[in-house]
Amino acid sequence: MAASTKSSLLALSIFVTAVLACSTGNGIVPESGTPVTAKDIIGSYKSNEVSADSLYKNRSLLVTGLVNTIGKDLLDRPYVTLNAGERISFPSVQCMGSRNSTEFASLRKGQEIKVIGICKGKLGNILLDPCRIGGNETTQSAPPVTVTATPTPTSHDRLIWAKNSISGKDFHEAERQISQIPSSAVEYKEAQNLLPVIKQGVAAQKRAMAPRLREQLAAEYRQLVADANPHLNFVESRITKIKGGYALWATHDFFSQYSLSSGDDAKVIQEWIYRNEQRLEDSEVVRVGLMGRGPYSSGVSFNVK
Repeated sequence: MAASTKSSLLALSIFVTAVLACSTGNGIVPESGTPVTAKDIIGSYKSNEVSADSLYKNRSLLVTGLVNTIGKDLLDRPYVTLNAGERISFPSVQCMGSRNSTEFASLRKGQEIKVIGICKGKLGNILLDPCRIGGNETTQSAPPVTVTATPTPTSHDRLIWAKNSISGKDFHEAERQISQIPSSAVEYKEAQNLLPVIKQGVAAQKRAMAPRLREQLAAEYRQLVADANPHLNFVESRITKIKGGYALWATHDFFSQYSLSSGDDAKVIQEWIYRNEQRLEDSEVVRVGLMGRGPYSSGVSFNVK
């Protein structure tokens, strides 16, 4: 078997094992645990996995760290990963919540939290399962902890991290990891094969978010036009389907095809389009303008691009 094939099979095996291991279901979370930081436990596993297992595996731990990702695994179990704030961290500490839990819903990336759970060792990430957000629960004795510097991730690390990110639907992080795998690495070809999956995932997320984003933009745009025309009452917004996407309109009885030929409306709207160009693109809005109301109404608009 070729070296690249062996590497690919090994990476896939580790990824599948990690997913299955962290998706076994709900368990009883311990009431207390040995305090340790995410930085220390990650450093220990990077330095010597055998030694780290002797310190942490099958123990109840109270881990303090910074939120890195929040997501769900392939079997829809929620999880949160912690690190020490590094831009790139592999492995991370992965806290697996109970299947129907919503306790991770209010977390934000970069927030410092404590989690408490049973360490299952390093299976891709360093797994705590079962696990929950913790408080000040600690045990009386703590194992010695070795603090080590975080080494630069290898191409193999980045490939596994990209796969974990795809599983967690963090497609932008997956793409970032793949972009840092050099073409000389044996993992390069397998990493490149993930790009279509990432592209489809990003597109699907944008499509799912587009209707809500259009409604948000419509509300903001209506307020913009109303503020620019304080003499007009009851300015409303309207979204219409047109060729190539959607048109976003502010509507009023007095708006017509001539409404942008005088006053400051044209400048105000163009500036708003410029500030929101990416959001408009993500929401599939290709035209923004003013439109009258009634059966014989007319309108005027700007193309987003």
